Amino acid sequence: MTENAVIDRRTVTPIRRNVALGALWGAVAALVVNIAMWLVGHAGEPVRVVTGWAPDGADLTVGEVVATTVVAVGLGGVLLGWMQRRFDRFRAWAIIVAMVAVSSTLPLWRLDVDTNSKVTLSCMHLATGACAIAAQFAARRAASAGGST
Repeated sequence: MTENAVIDRRTVTPIRRNVALGALWGAVAALVVNIAMWLVGHAGEPVRVVTGWAPDGADLTVGEVVATTVVAVGLGGVLLGWMQRRFDRFRAWAIIVAMVAVSSTLPLWRLDVDTNSKVTLSCMHLATGACAIAAQFAARRAASAGGST
């Protein structure tokens, strides 16, 4: 029984490390892209969002962009780590992330804000999902290339 626990621990640790590295890379990439999009979208008029605490709309701040991006990529990493330990289904995880990114853009188009804000927010949602998937794929590929040498 103890031997199995040691084997499990040895296989789980690299998975955690690779997923954490992928989440870090994904968060950095998504932050760069999202802040650039926010700056471009913010050039004319501020990017506006409607929330529960600002039903009439509020300007989206760079701090909110950073926080939301990091939390979204981090939650994706947690989900991937859980799925990798139980199922080893990277493709299924990538499909889930893509579906969440796409479906999260749909409610944005019902917001009572300008079209520029809707386009900017939608692009940011899609970019966050794309960066998370690409970074996890790159971390997974780097780990498998490093393990074969």
